[in-house]
Amino acid sequence: MLSEQISLVFFWLAIALYISSFIFYAAKIRLPSKSYLRWATIFLVGGLVAEIITIISRYISAGGFSKASLFEVFLFISTFVVLEALVVEAWSKVRILGFYASLLAIILLLVGWSRYKIPVSLFENLKSSWVLVHVILIIIAYAAFIVAAGAAVFYLLQERQLKSKKPSALQRFLPSLEVLDESAYRSIVAGFILFSIAIALGISMALKFWQGGWDINILVASVITWFLYLFYLYSRFQIGWVGQKSSFVAISGIVPIIVTSVITYLTNI
Repeated sequence: MLSEQISLVFFWLAIALYISSFIFYAAKIRLPSKSYLRWATIFLVGGLVAEIITIISRYISAGGFSKASLFEVFLFISTFVVLEALVVEAWSKVRILGFYASLLAIILLLVGWSRYKIPVSLFENLKSSWVLVHVILIIIAYAAFIVAAGAAVFYLLQERQLKSKKPSALQRFLPSLEVLDESAYRSIVAGFILFSIAIALGISMALKFWQGGWDINILVASVITWFLYLFYLYSRFQIGWVGQKSSFVAISGIVPIIVTSVITYLTNI
């Protein structure tokens, strides 16, 4: 189909644009005095637009989202990671998140390509609008958690740079510790709310469609993820963990997410 061919053209265009964005971000870190950041952002936005066109074309080719493969899943995660990074950048001026998001988008798209297939049904129950909402909420929440982990990593790097007697160019490119910490916090709050709603929907839909026949591995990983981010919020407000300690918790939260993704990837070969 023509729409499928269009989706593939824009898919590879998105990867090319993200690679270009990553190169310009890396050049800006290496040479802070050069005006590479503008082009890095332009290529990042261009990659996002190309991904959105890919999704729309796949939707037309498949005749709806009820037919989806892991290719679409990783495509969606990549799209929302970049979108979330751009939103956080616009709010906090943490331009380094684009560097992180462009690299991650390339990896996610290539992993998704390894599971590429003509649109077929991955989840028959996606014909239910509520299950579709559940999956989309999970993807957006994952994207928010991934961006938060990126901000947390950069917090730790900036903290180390500030303590070093020989600061690198990265220190001049990174924003303040307060901004990085707040960026991670806001992303986690948004992700936690969406993830909580998704879990509630998932439980009700599982009881309806699968009669309790749940994938125990994914269930356990999801519960661990939820409690890790609940602990992040609790420790921040009740114990006073901010900065370095909260950054470690934010980073640890993506471990069960990676486990869930790997399990889904391997069980849908």
